[in-house]
Amino acid sequence: KPLNLFVDPNRNAKIYKVLAHQFLDCDYSLWIDGSITLLIPMQNLIDYYLKDSDIAMFRHYKRNCIYDEAKVCKKMKLDSSEVIDKQMAKYKKEGYPAKNGLNENTVILRRHTKKIEELNNLWWSEICAGSRRDQLSLNYCFWKLKIKPAIFPLTVYKSFMFNFQIHQDANILKKIKPF
Repeated sequence: KPLNLFVDPNRNAKIYKVLAHQFLDCDYSLWIDGSITLLIPMQNLIDYYLKDSDIAMFRHYKRNCIYDEAKVCKKMKLDSSEVIDKQMAKYKKEGYPAKNGLNENTVILRRHTKKIEELNNLWWSEICAGSRRDQLSLNYCFWKLKIKPAIFPLTVYKSFMFNFQIHQDANILKKIKPF
């Protein structure tokens, strides 16, 4: 049964993505957004990408800075400007550097270790205390915990390991005229 802890349905949906260790009893997990399909065996990903890291994902296809991403999120009204500004001010005050990377969080391969559990919990805390936009907090959490993720090649949109399909327009049925 889906959890409904928040008024914000975005956070209710993200709890499974971020706190995977609380919902799965396994050594490894692969989060893939609903618009993505895995094209190769998961074991291949584990064997290759989790050799030297306990987490692997794609870099953001366009930006490499959470502060730049924050500007885009505010411009697109993806969350409250005040909430985003407060969160970015906190990170700057703590010394989080600009241009320190930005990940695409549509695919997350994890080895379920204590360190990854610590990462998941910190990331969730940041999402609950700040913006619901998980890209704004994940690289900060990596930095804070000194975790270096493995990076999948290319982008999720041009990957040979995953297939990306654009979500169907949720309002398409309202636009279709009956015969």
